Amino acid sequence: MKKTILLKLRILLLFVIATVILNIQVFYGRQEHPAKNLYVYFLDVGQGDAAFIRTPNGKNILIDAGQCAVGDDEFDAGKEIVIPFLVKKNITKIDYVVASHAHADHIGGLLSVMKKFPVGIVYDSGFSYPSPIYEKFLQIIKLKKIPYKIAQQGDILNWDPDLTVKVLSPRKNNLFEDPNNNSIVLRIAYKDISFLFTGDAEALAEDELVGNNKKSEVSSVILKVPHHGSKTSSTEYFLDAVNPEIAVISCGRYNRFRHPHSDTVRRYNDFNIELHRTDKEGTIFVSTDGETYTIKSLGFKK
Repeated sequence: MKKTILLKLRILLLFVIATVILNIQVFYGRQEHPAKNLYVYFLDVGQGDAAFIRTPNGKNILIDAGQCAVGDDEFDAGKEIVIPFLVKKNITKIDYVVASHAHADHIGGLLSVMKKFPVGIVYDSGFSYPSPIYEKFLQIIKLKKIPYKIAQQGDILNWDPDLTVKVLSPRKNNLFEDPNNNSIVLRIAYKDISFLFTGDAEALAEDELVGNNKKSEVSSVILKVPHHGSKTSSTEYFLDAVNPEIAVISCGRYNRFRHPHSDTVRRYNDFNIELHRTDKEGTIFVSTDGETYTIKSLGFKK
């Protein structure tokens, strides 16, 4: 009887030792070859746009940052949403800032962000726009001596060796006469998973973008819906070319523009595109290893 008990104890001890050794090997194996994911946050900044991207090799990218305080509206998305988010994520530097275009609901929040954080490079569409907020934006860049570049169609941005980042719009010297249609449109691809960031591009820019780029350069798995889902964007021609699985609308709850427009939402439904909205879900998070992706709502800031 005693021999049987001792034998069982020895077997149990050997099993425990083997389990510990295996766990150690797995742990150190993971440390030596950590998963390299691309993380994208579509931040809930109210009626505006902001997206934060963490690349597989640790670069930090910010595309727009919502609005700043204007007139009677004291809400500053940069101060109240974007900066607290970056601090919580222990971000100490933004390697690349993209100002999609000069409207306040996209670049306003960047004023506070650029004052607080070191910035590697700022990308701008270069469209001259007579706006006090845009002038302040340029002044901060000059004051802090931040490298400044104009993004144009065909540019390849070497942000991370594991990513392919291409500027699809605007064309050189800005083809259109308004900021929206001269928005910087970026396609970011990590292996099989791609994102298309569209600023406030409307039908004219969408047609130009599709007509001047290869189908493979436009087609994307995840689309940041142009112009907050307005009636003047997301044409059938554009959606057919992009053919996304997921689309994300960045807009404010009960916004005065009534974005997204019901006709636009209907088009996405007709194309069987899974639609997500910051006004209904709060910040939306996408994680991908380049082969598969997960998407989830992080809710609203409390």
